[in-house]
Amino acid sequence: MIIPMAVDGDITRAVRRAARVLTGGGVILYPTDTIYGLGCRATDGEAVGRIYAMKGRPPSMPSLILVGSAAMVERFVAGIPPVARTLMDRFWPGPLTLLFRSTGTVPGALTAGTGRIGIRFPAHEFCARLAERCDDAIVSTSANVSGMPPPAEPADIFRQFASSVDLVVNAGKLVSRPSTVADISGGVLVVLREGVISGGILASALVPVP
Repeated sequence: MIIPMAVDGDITRAVRRAARVLTGGGVILYPTDTIYGLGCRATDGEAVGRIYAMKGRPPSMPSLILVGSAAMVERFVAGIPPVARTLMDRFWPGPLTLLFRSTGTVPGALTAGTGRIGIRFPAHEFCARLAERCDDAIVSTSANVSGMPPPAEPADIFRQFASSVDLVVNAGKLVSRPSTVADISGGVLVVLREGVISGGILASALVPVP
């Protein structure tokens, strides 16, 4: 089923509907502040397996999770280094994914055996409210067959996955670059992928103010 993200500007109905699907063990196709993603509750191993199967995603490829608040991060990580605190305070909510040492709370597929989990607090009201309502982080992996670029048009994305997921949340066309990905699990900044936020901007945020 496809539902609009907002009715008369109100996203409450969509948040409630999506949360019911996720807490029931389902998988959704939904908008984020960057791209459309396939999602489920981060602690639901069976649903995570469904997503990997429908994408044809190999187990060697990890997937990130979205949280509804910075405080939610502590449930999933072994510790938050000072460099991470600084970046979280400066760039969250926003298009920055940070890799932390995982506590093993999430299914192994999400870390791909690396011991690290990618986490983002998105600047997107629907995603944040959905995570809070589910009281769990939400898996976020791009809506595409593994190795192929995501379709450019929402209608093509929906056509590709509508029969595989339990709910599609339609927010129309999304125009944004992917998030920047940085590994801070070792206590230092290592930029793995530049997206909306450049590595230089991240580095400058860590320079002490004289």
